Amino acid sequence: MKCEVLVIGAGPAGSAAARTLAQNGVDVLLIDQHPLGRDKVCGDGLIPDAHAALRKLGLWNQVADQALHLPTLECIGPRGGQIKVPGQLAVLPRQVLDKLLCLGAQDAGVRFVSGVKFQSTIQDGSGSVCGAHVEINGNPHEINAKHVILATGAQSAALTAADLCERTAPSAVALRCYIEAPSLAADWQYMSIVWSQLIRPGYGWIFPGPNGIFNVGIGLFNQQKLNKKTKPATSHKYLSLKNQGHAREHEPQRRLGNLRNIFERFIEQHPPLVTLLQQGKIISEVKGAPLRCGLTGARWSRPGLLAIGDAIGSTYAFTGEGIGKAMETGILAAEALIKARQQNHSPTQTCLQYEQGLHALLPQFNSYARANSVNEYPWLVDVVIWRAQKSPRLRQSIASILSEQNNPGRLFTLKGVKRLLLD
Repeated sequence: MKCEVLVIGAGPAGSAAARTLAQNGVDVLLIDQHPLGRDKVCGDGLIPDAHAALRKLGLWNQVADQALHLPTLECIGPRGGQIKVPGQLAVLPRQVLDKLLCLGAQDAGVRFVSGVKFQSTIQDGSGSVCGAHVEINGNPHEINAKHVILATGAQSAALTAADLCERTAPSAVALRCYIEAPSLAADWQYMSIVWSQLIRPGYGWIFPGPNGIFNVGIGLFNQQKLNKKTKPATSHKYLSLKNQGHAREHEPQRRLGNLRNIFERFIEQHPPLVTLLQQGKIISEVKGAPLRCGLTGARWSRPGLLAIGDAIGSTYAFTGEGIGKAMETGILAAEALIKARQQNHSPTQTCLQYEQGLHALLPQFNSYARANSVNEYPWLVDVVIWRAQKSPRLRQSIASILSEQNNPGRLFTLKGVKRLLLD
């Protein structure tokens, strides 16, 4: 098989890159080892950055028609204090979202083939990636391409095979299940984030979705410390990041079995979940998945190959939100390849163009890494909620974090809480 651009992975990042390229006349082959409609562990929440990316792709209306739209985010602290802040929010199961995005790519002219497992890259005489070795129905095949985009998610195996992996350990692990409770759907018009000493460092969530089905889960982050005196966790050949602070991410603290125990205690002890289970039923198994955060843990590119989405840590620390940023990195990669095509850039120039786009996102990712201290010290949430209950201005500040108009590092940190107490 041959193509101009091979995109490996048909999640939000891969489909966004593929659609953007095809809309600009590029011959794109999109492959995935799973068929359309695969189940992906995720909170299923779509916040304003995801809305913006979907609008840029021209797919927002298709997604909006099937999503449940919610006007409010509820934040619950360890002591039970709570606030509700306004937001433009939506929930759509990833099975549906990923299928819509992949179909959107195909509508733009992308060729999609499922059941294809990536094995390794193919390199030309200069060392530039020019395709991939894959497996189809257990048989080896080669796909030749001028450029390759890797969108294989947070698992380290594909990154290692592509010679991009710098850290095999994930930044976080998430567990979730679905609970069907249609009798509660009409009154549950908000997304809930729950901080608890039980879930530390991390949080739980309850997101109502379409058809009275709730997405319930927990996310546990590895301990992270910001040390600006150290070198970045990710070193890039084409773009120096020496002046950027990065979260240093350590080995996972808990085994999956212990995570399941924490999850079970969460759904048995959190009062709204007790009600949810009394009036509804669990309709899925509890599934787990790793997350990569902060644009760290992997090289972003090498000649002929651009990595995007969760493969390069496009998920925010602190919130665990990643769908919007995954699509954004896919669009950035596609735009770099389109420019390379128009201006006859070399593979190295293409890498530089792409990494400059990612570099512009780093300050925001770093602010979320700083705010991630709230997941290690959930009592900080109690302080913020206590002050926000008395301050409409503070509630609006929290709401503006959802739309990325405010920096969470200024609020959800030890320094931010100190300012709150002294104001």
